[in-house]
Order: sequence, then C-alpha cells, then structure tokens
Amino acid sequence: MIKNPNQPRIVTGKFKNFKLKVPKNARPLTERVKIILFDTIKDIIDKSTILDLFAGSGNFGIEALSRGAKLSIFVDSDKEAIECLKVNLSSLKLDKSTHKIFQIEYLDFVKTYTGNFDVIFIDPPFKIHSKINIEAISDLLAPEGVLIYKVEGVQKDLVKIPESLTIILEKNIGINTLLFITKSTD
Repeated sequence: MIKNPNQPRIVTGKFKNFKLKVPKNARPLTERVKIILFDTIKDIIDKSTILDLFAGSGNFGIEALSRGAKLSIFVDSDKEAIECLKVNLSSLKLDKSTHKIFQIEYLDFVKTYTGNFDVIFIDPPFKIHSKINIEAISDLLAPEGVLIYKVEGVQKDLVKIPESLTIILEKNIGINTLLFITKSTD
C-alpha cells in the first residue's frame, strides 16, 4: 500500500472525506467521475444491493454504503487489492452484514453466486476490456437493476453489449465513459 497525493476519498454520506488506501497498481475511480456517476444513480442507491467487480480499494462499493446501500459485495482476484479493501472496511468499523469480500476471478464469482443486485459496477483492468463477459454478469442483475461499465478512451469500441441488454445512458467524462446498461425489454 502506498500513500498517494491523489488518494481517493468518500465524497458524501456517513463516511464523507474518509481516505481510501489503494493498491500500488490501482487506477482509482476519480472524484469527478464518481460524483457524476452517483448523481446519476442517486435515486436507486438507498437500501440497494451493490456488486463492485474488480473492486480494488472498494471505492465504488464503500461510496454506495456511505450513501445508504444496504449491502456491497466486493470481488477482486488481486491479493494486494483485497488487503487494501479489508483495511478500508475495517477502518470504517462497518457492521459485517453490510458487506462481503470475495477474492476470486470475476467469472468464477458470476458463475457460482446466487442472488441479484440493484447496481453492478464494472471497472476492469485496461488490458481485459475486450474479454469481459457482460452477458454472464448481467445474469446477476435484478429486473429493474442497472449495470454501470466504466471504460477508458478507445477501449469503448472493445466493449460488446449483447442484444439482451440496452445502453440507456452514456456519459463521457474526460477520457472515461460511463455506460449505464439495463436488461432489454421485449
């Protein structure tokens, strides 16, 4: 773990201004992107269930808990990321019923987890955008849920959205694009 002058913090809610520990190889969700993202989904966060895939330090899931989500599930295969996440959650003294951590490959988690999520956040490592199985991930989405995929720059063209899903909103923020995706209605 390293200290970073651009260390992410929780923007609002009960954990406002809490600074997150981040793994060395992390590229945390920037404050600007996070504010725009959460302003967009503010009406569905309260009492929601959250899946934070490729969780890293837990920036997205902890922000959601700070804003009233009832449960955040954090999934990451990187040992250092999981250690940072555990430190962050422990420092906040969260009730254990509000979160679960899985150190596992995302697809192994998706194939074995039973349950649905109101919000699924995906911010994968840059090099695997073209390999993400969005359709498999969407099987965990609640009927009225939203999947948010953060993608950087030219990587957006590598994201394949299956016909079973619909992009309902696209927000461009600097080099980042947020894709808000729901299940298609027949």
